[in-house]
Amino acid sequence: MGHQKMRWDQLLCDERQGHEQHPGETQRNRNQFERDFDRIIFSESLRRLKDKTQVFPVTDNDHVHNRLTHSLEVSCIGRSLGRLVGVEIINKHKDGYLKELIDNGLNEASFGALVQAACLAHDIGNPPFGHSGENAIQSWFYSETGKQHLETMSDGEKEDLEWFEGNAQGFRILTTSERQTGRKSLQLTFATLATFTKYPRESLIKDKNFLKQQKRESVKYDESRVNKYGFFQSEKKIFKEVAEKTGLIPLGNNDSAWWCRHPLAFLVEAADDICYRIMDLEDGFNMGHIDYQMTKELLLNIAGSKYEKDLKSGNSQSERREDIRFLRGKAINKLIDVTANTFIENEEGLLTGEFDKPLLHLVENKINEIKKEIKAKVYNCQEVLSIEIAGYDVISALLDEFMTAINDDISSRDTRNKKGEKVNKLLPDKFFEEQLGNKRYLNALKVIDYIAGMTDSYAVTLFRQIKGISLPRR
Repeated sequence: MGHQKMRWDQLLCDERQGHEQHPGETQRNRNQFERDFDRIIFSESLRRLKDKTQVFPVTDNDHVHNRLTHSLEVSCIGRSLGRLVGVEIINKHKDGYLKELIDNGLNEASFGALVQAACLAHDIGNPPFGHSGENAIQSWFYSETGKQHLETMSDGEKEDLEWFEGNAQGFRILTTSERQTGRKSLQLTFATLATFTKYPRESLIKDKNFLKQQKRESVKYDESRVNKYGFFQSEKKIFKEVAEKTGLIPLGNNDSAWWCRHPLAFLVEAADDICYRIMDLEDGFNMGHIDYQMTKELLLNIAGSKYEKDLKSGNSQSERREDIRFLRGKAINKLIDVTANTFIENEEGLLTGEFDKPLLHLVENKINEIKKEIKAKVYNCQEVLSIEIAGYDVISALLDEFMTAINDDISSRDTRNKKGEKVNKLLPDKFFEEQLGNKRYLNALKVIDYIAGMTDSYAVTLFRQIKGISLPRR
């Protein structure tokens, strides 16, 4: 891999997927990556994140995050990271192969907007009920009930469903299923799509020896990078084009669709990790699961003990919340600096694909202390566990009904039962715009598009109505 090297002029490709750019379309006062951000923020899929669980179930507590507020915060951190590394990259290559792009308006704000757009979309494919919703879909397709719907599918298609990935669902939303008038997709730039894709590989890797090698070399901090994937078989061709346009380095052998990450994808990962750890810790404090002293110590451990003198250290909850907000900001600033510096120091390795660690690995121990506290006192508290358990029942029931209804050969095994016909009518009209017949894999993906796109509240309401627990009121 060392003899290959990615180039920033390709990595910043602002051509649009599924769209032929016409002369005069570029607006010098608004770069293409800012347009990507705008398209994402006005999308229906992003808007639905306001009623999707982050950690705690959606609540009236104004201090607790949902998926939308989390995504907005990650995008802000991503913008800062992009601008910081952008300044260094531009200075380093301004007299080289980036000169023409710089003359045409490329600047640090372009890097900031690119990372910001990818960060904004990073959770757009998450189903209701957080990661338990993702696991519920996997478990359903792996069950005896689900396996009957996998007949006639290829091994790769089966793997997509039995190991359903919110990241791959997100790529599908951005490139296929989220449509706007006159467009077949959001038609984002290839650079944004590549930066968005944290795991640029298909679900089933046939090159087992290479996969084992990657697992051996993977740092313990995040072995998930070799277990997760970034696109379904249905979008495999699209990602190949993304990889070619941005010059990503292929991995494995010719039988596997697997590439090195886009260097800026490491910034997306870091921005997400920063928000996950710091904001989940603050949520745990605000909900009363982690006490003030422990929260303060964990944040000071990252931000620096010098900030302790600036705290009010009062007895009132409002003063303590003010202290934690202050330390949260300082801790985030510290982690942004660590991330940007690590990226800049390892730019060469990122471009050759030889650097493949989380950018926060230098503060791994401090991050893990927060992670351990959150896992013990937040992730395993009753209100979090109860919503996760409920999510399994809700999503499994919805898959039972819609998958059976849409697959005619299964739903018609009992000719007296007309329930499937009625369930089909609940599906949105656009579901039937392209008649899929007996193509079970594509049928399954369209059902998942519908269910994964639901908010927590709507999924529960539909579940209760279908099961007769509650009925619609006139």
